[in-house]
Amino acid sequence: MKIAVIGGGAIGLLVSAYLADHAQVTLYTRRKEQADQVREHGIKLKRKKNVKKVKVDAKVLRLDEAFVHYELIVVAVKQYSIKDIIPYLMKAPKHTSVLFLQNGMSHVTLAKRLPQRTIYLGVVEHGAMKETDDVVTHSGVGITRVALFKGGDLISFQRFHSDVFAFMQENDWYEMLIQKLVVNAVINPLTALYRVNNGEIIHNSYFYKTAKAVFNELHAVLRLKDPTAYWNRVVDVCEKTAQNHSSMRKDLQQQRKTEVESILGYILEEAAKRQINTPIIHFVYNGILGLEDSEGR
Repeated sequence: MKIAVIGGGAIGLLVSAYLADHAQVTLYTRRKEQADQVREHGIKLKRKKNVKKVKVDAKVLRLDEAFVHYELIVVAVKQYSIKDIIPYLMKAPKHTSVLFLQNGMSHVTLAKRLPQRTIYLGVVEHGAMKETDDVVTHSGVGITRVALFKGGDLISFQRFHSDVFAFMQENDWYEMLIQKLVVNAVINPLTALYRVNNGEIIHNSYFYKTAKAVFNELHAVLRLKDPTAYWNRVVDVCEKTAQNHSSMRKDLQQQRKTEVESILGYILEEAAKRQINTPIIHFVYNGILGLEDSEGR
């Protein structure tokens, strides 16, 4: 099976390295330097004290790329880069399946525009850190959840399953995305704002109160079916990734744009539609944008 992975960030490198055990993978990157590095040296996958070198082909994403030779295209770029990828996918064959792996919900509207007959949405619950263009650390073992968004279910993702990189196929794509959205909306912005590891959100009593206030506003906007279960999931992720830095915190540390628009921005849009007041989420949202602005100068 031939798979194209778009995106040379932490998730793109991680997914490429593990899928390469089961398929012929080509990684598409924005920069020629990264493509050359990966093509020449492969991807170095680090987990605990182990380092594995994985052979992966790599190319620069060019304007004339049509992805004609692939059965599956995995889109592993940040949410705010999706719009730049859509023109490439519009040219890809209709019979080629597409899998989106993003935080937030903004990509759902864009996915509806694509001509491909089969589209999947997924969420990655692994911890990953990109060290260099060809080195990625698998810092937390989790699950990659995938759900059919459109068309016929052509691919069994269980074929890519391993003990440290498991796949689970879900029946309800919306519920799957909302579960991840709630976790991200509580943990990512607060750890970035307070500049703490994930575990501090529940272990520091003052941060905990803010997290609960954010969650209560999320519940009001999203009308969560089982709020206790959702909150327990947030706590569970904080405990399992207690020493990890959230992706939003790392983005601010490295003076990169965050995904706050696709996470809290989406919540605020939904709140406005339903005329629900969300002062805490507004405060956190503006705080992250302020840090982006000041640290990006």
